[in-house]
Amino acid sequence: MELTVIIPVHNGENYIRRCLKYVRAAVKDLDAEILVINDGSTDGTSAVLEEIVPKCNNIFVITTDDKGVSASRNEGIKGAKGEYISFVDADDIVSHNLFSRLLLTAKSKDSEITGCSFFKWSNLDDVTDTLDREYLPTIYTSDNYMRKEILNGNCRCWSKVYKSSLLKPFGEEPVLFDESLTVGEDMIFLARASKKATKIVELKGFTGYGYYENTEGVMTRPFELSYMDQIKCWEMMKEYTDRPEREVHMAMAIMLVASKIACLSASARRPYSSCIKECHDKLKGLFEEDHHLRNKLDRGYRIKTGLFRRFPGIYMFVYHLWKR
Repeated sequence: MELTVIIPVHNGENYIRRCLKYVRAAVKDLDAEILVINDGSTDGTSAVLEEIVPKCNNIFVITTDDKGVSASRNEGIKGAKGEYISFVDADDIVSHNLFSRLLLTAKSKDSEITGCSFFKWSNLDDVTDTLDREYLPTIYTSDNYMRKEILNGNCRCWSKVYKSSLLKPFGEEPVLFDESLTVGEDMIFLARASKKATKIVELKGFTGYGYYENTEGVMTRPFELSYMDQIKCWEMMKEYTDRPEREVHMAMAIMLVASKIACLSASARRPYSSCIKECHDKLKGLFEEDHHLRNKLDRGYRIKTGLFRRFPGIYMFVYHLWKR
């Protein structure tokens, strides 16, 4: 079998049908399976799948007990039969030639991870499918991919195909998602996978994946404890890179979390005083370890980090007023 497409879904009755329509169109000329991981859905997702699956010979459902997206993807990896593996989020769409183009490139370039660009959408009426034309591949070693792609924002697990032997090497531990993370799990997975790869290819001009802009996504909701994973994942990156850029991203992540807390009212912030202290202590530690860190930040972050390190209470007050 050529390809396994893994689609985790939790309470996705409003969009899983649409996602499967696009994915099925994209694999119709391939020897492929579609694994839908129904992760403890309590809405009508199961009913939608029960209607669709009997009509399709390449869609298979694995049911789990609301374990989260990382655990769902891991179930898919373990059960995948394809030579290549790809991930699609249940509210996203793909172009008709996403998988065929990525697989053709992966095989011709002998790359273990092959990715492309993506487009954002919120209204299907505004979506135009990708044109059938050639795109020049950019080839990376593992180290270059970390520096030029992952640390520069390309830290998504989707819009890529992975050689199954990379994620599930014979006689070795598989490359899996960290189930303890709710933010940043894609980046850690990609760092783990790319560290094992010898060749990675990106088709930068090819926008074959459609990312749905969800205003209710985890990154846009009010602060909750799981948001601290934004810091935890950058701490975990120390295992995969010693690049100085990582410390810049760590400082930015700390400020993003602190600013998210600052957006809450004073009374709503009180239960998270320990989180504010953790952000403050970690930021101070970063600057004590790297005396040149300030010069690596842009002007806005230099001002933010300087104020928060010296006067965290004032920063929280001022930022809250600014964002009201």
